[in-house]
Amino acid sequence: MTTETTEIIIFDDVMAKLAEFKEANANIVYDVTDPQGMKDCKSHISSLRKFKTSIATVHKEAKKEALEYGRALDALKNKYTAEVVEMIDLQKAPLDEIEAEKQAQIDADVKRHAEEEERRQAELEAKAKAYEEMQAKEAKEKH
Repeated sequence: MTTETTEIIIFDDVMAKLAEFKEANANIVYDVTDPQGMKDCKSHISSLRKFKTSIATVHKEAKKEALEYGRALDALKNKYTAEVVEMIDLQKAPLDEIEAEKQAQIDADVKRHAEEEERRQAELEAKAKAYEEMQAKEAKEKH
């Protein structure tokens, strides 16, 4: 069902009544200088306002139905999407496990490398300190 079709069906009665009001409105000229003419004009305006309100009511009801339909569509989409996500998660779990193992190995390698660097740095610092002490000792012995 297209939007045009829906619009026509929803507003069929409104369109018929609107056509009546348009025809009447085009052919009516009130003598607002006469008390009866003024009363008739106000009555006609009141009828138009009531009709305007009825258009809003039809719209409100149609929109309520459309919103309910939209919410039902959203609920179904969410349900079906959740089911697909469950299937994805099921199939992806082994891949995630492999990736986690790889990352754990990388982390372990990085940690081991850092520890080796710290050990080498400590060895270099110890050698440098020993060298400085030996230099200082030799300098004392020369004096």
